[in-house]
Amino acid sequence: MKIYFEDAQIFEIENNISISEFITKHVESSVKQTVLAQVNGKVVNLSHLLKDGDTVKLIFLKDKEGINAYRRTLVTIFAHAVKEIYPTCYLGEA
Repeated sequence: MKIYFEDAQIFEIENNISISEFITKHVESSVKQTVLAQVNGKVVNLSHLLKDGDTVKLIFLKDKEGINAYRRTLVTIFAHAVKEIYPTCYLGEA
């Protein structure tokens, strides 16, 4: 199957491969910096399975979407830790 990468590269890949596996096999230089991906214009996580004809753009930690996802993850982890220490506390939105 073929997928189209952000810089107009075309990759022939096997069926049912995740974005994470794709990066590891084909774009080694981006493995550690990639936090999300955009597939056909929709932001997805790295476990998303690619389909024939997908257009893929990697989102890095330095990108706006990447830093926002990182911050949301940290907030979630922190909230779970607070709830573990103070089980009766109420976690609300600001």
